[in-house]
Amino acid sequence: AEHGDVDGALRVTVRLGEIDPADTEARLESARALISLGEVPAALGRLRDLAANLLDADDRAAARRVLETVLGCDPRDGWAAGH
Repeated sequence: AEHGDVDGALRVTVRLGEIDPADTEARLESARALISLGEVPAALGRLRDLAANLLDADDRAAARRVLETVLGCDPRDGWAAGH
């Protein structure tokens, strides 16, 4: 049951990140929860979207943090490495 509790908590975190697109921290935590659940491709897609939004908003520091998370999962990610 303990494993199910962790998965359930992670799923709640994923959903919280979908509520407010302007909540960068919640979106980042949502993607990290997906990584913990083993859903890395979905997480990377969300992280790339988030980084693109942050770059569009000229929030380079936050975008860098997100891109570092992408590269931590996939060091060969050409999109993240190019930004």
